[in-house]
Amino acid sequence: MQTKFKNLLWVVLACALVACGGGGGGDGGSAPSAPVQNGNFDLSTNSLSFTAATPLSTVAAQTVTMSNVGPDAAVIKVSSTSGGAIPTWLSIVISGSSATVTANPSALPMGTYQSVVRVASQNSSGQQLSYKDVNVQLTVTTNTWSIYDATALPDATGAVTLADGTSSRFFLCGNSAGTASGNCKSANNTVAAGILTVDSTAAAADTNSYYLRDALPNGYPKSVTTVFRTRATAPFSGLSVVLNLGETGGNNGGRVQIFIEDPTFAPGGLVIWNTDTSNPSLVPPQHVVATGITTTSYHTYQMTTTLTNATTGFVRVYVDGAATPVINQSFTTLGQATAGTNQNSIGIGEISSNATGKFDLDWIVWTSGAYTPAQLSGKLPASLGVTTGY
Repeated sequence: MQTKFKNLLWVVLACALVACGGGGGGDGGSAPSAPVQNGNFDLSTNSLSFTAATPLSTVAAQTVTMSNVGPDAAVIKVSSTSGGAIPTWLSIVISGSSATVTANPSALPMGTYQSVVRVASQNSSGQQLSYKDVNVQLTVTTNTWSIYDATALPDATGAVTLADGTSSRFFLCGNSAGTASGNCKSANNTVAAGILTVDSTAAAADTNSYYLRDALPNGYPKSVTTVFRTRATAPFSGLSVVLNLGETGGNNGGRVQIFIEDPTFAPGGLVIWNTDTSNPSLVPPQHVVATGITTTSYHTYQMTTTLTNATTGFVRVYVDGAATPVINQSFTTLGQATAGTNQNSIGIGEISSNATGKFDLDWIVWTSGAYTPAQLSGKLPASLGVTTGY
């Protein structure tokens, strides 16, 4: 009989969370002429605290257990203290006499979120007998994305918002002085209406690249997910995004590089560069090419990279949020970038020194971790206005 009663309590609890609303008031009692009813119950805790490193983090669940339920309690209802719905960032899964509570940071920005969940007992007539409040707190410790949104040139002060909420900027060709030198030119780069146009077509040797140092995680294994919206300009090489994954301190590390090229520019299309120097099946020199993409039209590209060490890992590239990657390449001898000031950095631009390049970039964001488009759905920065595929 007691087991059956416990099951009834938690079935009603689940209903209350979804659609049934909640009870109000404080410790209830019967009318003066009626006998006092025992609707007491115990909860294993009255406080839950969750911490998420980023809005993409998975937060460990916590359990609340009910015990010593009074004989006159027929139902238990759960609501916010105002009698309304439970916050959307909380979820509860029922199992026996316990409730597993999970906080979901979802796309919440950095900050602390609090709610008070009210658990109330009622008798068979719907009269509230007793209640207990559970304080719940979720802390999101950082923003998840580093963002360049092309409202200013990449090397302008404050052009980048980092994942910790601070601002930074790229450096032209990695030059810490932030000035053009040699074949590193910026005169033809412009920003208008939230679009960065990079143009290095004046001479084949010219490059227009920007690097942001100390922007990627240290240590192995490490993962980086980069998402950007761009289009190439015919008949030129387009945007290149390069991840220099060496460690802070100057050690060599893997270099993962993607090109979004006009299809007429060999090898054409979407190209992952120099992924595996020992793999003879790849197009020399060790490229992976995805064709059939209209790269001269805007698309959203997602590059997800994981390294288990400096030379081993995989890279996957998705287009417009499609579930199937157009490139899914593992590697065991990833090409290495020479140790130096640009290690542990992300670079954007027309990086090749033996080609002419021109492209438009709407925005680029990156975060630690390896994610699929489905996992990022609804979690890209809202300011970007992304709708296609995400």
